[in-house]
Amino acid sequence: MSSKIEQLNKESHKNLKLKPNTDFSHLKNQHLAPVVIHEFYSVATDLPIVFVKNEEINDDFMAVTMLGLKAEENLLLDGNKWTGYYLPASFTHYPLSLMPNPNDPKQYVINIVMDCEAVNEEEGEALFNEDGSETEFFTQHRQSLENLYMSAKGTIDFVKAITKLDLLEPLTINFTIGDEKRAVTGVHAINQEKFHNLSDKDFNELKEKGYLNLIYAHFVSMNQIQRLINRISA
Repeated sequence: MSSKIEQLNKESHKNLKLKPNTDFSHLKNQHLAPVVIHEFYSVATDLPIVFVKNEEINDDFMAVTMLGLKAEENLLLDGNKWTGYYLPASFTHYPLSLMPNPNDPKQYVINIVMDCEAVNEEEGEALFNEDGSETEFFTQHRQSLENLYMSAKGTIDFVKAITKLDLLEPLTINFTIGDEKRAVTGVHAINQEKFHNLSDKDFNELKEKGYLNLIYAHFVSMNQIQRLINRISA
């Protein structure tokens, strides 16, 4: 069932309140989640960071974290509860999200999922004051969403840089559950040999742009694939 999403505005939604969201059941069929550069280090301690082609838009690569090892499998959920140590930034503001304005791509709008259980007019934090101005609660969320939006743009630049250097290669994850052999394909990772054999010029350019630590975080995150596999057994 699709969600009821509306563009947030102070007239139609002046009485809305948000309770803390504890129901993540809307993510039950999501096996990948987009990640941005400012959260690479945090993601890497819990989940693998890989790269996939954005076939729906432009076929460019995008950075994602793996939540499952097959389509529509989210191993981080237990019922409607999130069981991971880290919650990807793209999920933390639900039911709010920031999107490009369909009428002006240089601007953005904030959308709200109206049929989320956290959205109501009785309990929680108000989004607007009586005079129509933003509450401090909403302003904090909006500013955080703006930061996430800008970080997403920086992530695109990072992925373009490693793609241009031909560092990405297809990754196949082979593992066994019981007597069943499985393989995950369709994801890409940075080839460590290619990275270590970069010319001084290319290496220094990555360093100057602050991309080296992001690459190392990606390498560290590969160790979390086994943790994801263990969740199937558990």
